Amino acid sequence: TDDPRKGLQNVVDFDRLIAEVQARVDLNDTLLLFTADHSFGVQVDGGQRGDALLEGYEAWAASDERGKVIRLKNILVNRTHTAEEVPALAVGAGAEQVRGYFPNTHLFKVMMDALGWTSQPSSGR
Repeated sequence: TDDPRKGLQNVVDFDRLIAEVQARVDLNDTLLLFTADHSFGVQVDGGQRGDALLEGYEAWAASDERGKVIRLKNILVNRTHTAEEVPALAVGAGAEQVRGYFPNTHLFKVMMDALGWTSQPSSGR
């Protein structure tokens, strides 16, 4: 989303969902893997601890600026996808394979290994 309030709420909701799922599964035989196909141009800058992160949001939401670059006191939303690396995060069986920088195709191997399947092409025999 390009709505800063909704986007931040989505992050909080997703964090709660992950905690709930984690509590319900056996992480000895379950891999929880999270990533994205792209990032979004959101930048938090300036401000002090305790400042309202969304200061200026209500005025922006009521304005005719919707659909344009969003600039609040402490947040900039460029309304575009970015080409930067995105995190891949994992917990549970096989999570140790998810660290550092790697091509997104590495995640296929991680998932196959977690299932106990080979990720190598068959010899055709």
